[in-house]
Amino acid sequence: MEGERKILGTLEPPEHGWGLHVPGMLLAAVFFGVSLTPSLIPRDPVMQGGLGGIVAILGYWLGMYGLWFWRFLQLPMPSERHRPRFRVITFLIAIGISAAFLWKTADWQNATRAVMELDPVETSYPMTIAAVASASFLVLLLAGRIFGFVMWRLARHLNRILPPRIGMVTVFLLVLYLFWALVDGVLIRKAFQAADASFEAADMLIEPDIPQPQVAEKTGGPQSLVDWQEMGRWGRSFVARAPTAEEISEFAGERAMDPVRVCVGRRSARTARAKAELALRELIRAGGFERSAVVVVVPVGSGWMDPGGHDTLDFMLGGDVATVAVQYSYRTSARAIRSGL
Repeated sequence: MEGERKILGTLEPPEHGWGLHVPGMLLAAVFFGVSLTPSLIPRDPVMQGGLGGIVAILGYWLGMYGLWFWRFLQLPMPSERHRPRFRVITFLIAIGISAAFLWKTADWQNATRAVMELDPVETSYPMTIAAVASASFLVLLLAGRIFGFVMWRLARHLNRILPPRIGMVTVFLLVLYLFWALVDGVLIRKAFQAADASFEAADMLIEPDIPQPQVAEKTGGPQSLVDWQEMGRWGRSFVARAPTAEEISEFAGERAMDPVRVCVGRRSARTARAKAELALRELIRAGGFERSAVVVVVPVGSGWMDPGGHDTLDFMLGGDVATVAVQYSYRTSARAIRSGL
């Protein structure tokens, strides 16, 4: 038992202090740099920074536990006298690697944008990327430190009554469960509540650059069965920004008509059946069944509908098309499904 405890004592991670470890920082810089290389799609600076921070912490932990394993094998280590100098040199190398990759980020982003036929960018906002990456890296590092601190502290107490290996596995599973319960039960729930409030406020927003239709045939207009304010943010945008007959005629070179667009918001009726019946009555009132094509759309959870797809169809058919949609939520699709709509 005592011999087993001595072996496990050598396995404690090199995290006795709250400082940063040299091999971890070196690998973190390399991993961060790799995350900046060209990908399948362009990324905005905030997304790129967040991704870079997550990848960097993976590199840091790999380097940290690599050092742990190196010590366990009792392989040569720098002498105490040379360690401060070695630490400074390694940190400077890590900073240099990160700076070099950040300097090339704009070129790599433009390489991806060129393949996708997008306009090049003059800058990739390296300071924004560095700030977001540093913040996400430090948050994840702190979470990992707290997890390790709690686990090793509990393990030392539990090893007094259990064999060390059994105690270590038991404590790891217990702390993992407690952290997951904290994250899933408190942090994620609060984040979802904040996101829901934000999405609901956005759905109710009346944007000043989207005027209410004044034509009787238009959904949301004076004689419409659907209240303009209850159509939802994206429903109002979908109806108000439909191409006009004049725009379609100018493009197609022939006479066109105004496309019919009907959208029933989530607050327009209490039940799904009532919303569907309201959409049908509004479609009949607006003359939707007099068009050669009728398109039934299921929006994404927030109610958004891709104008590129629907505008294209309107232009192709000369406006001789009616589109009807019913909003089922104000949340994103994944969140709406999880919460039961």
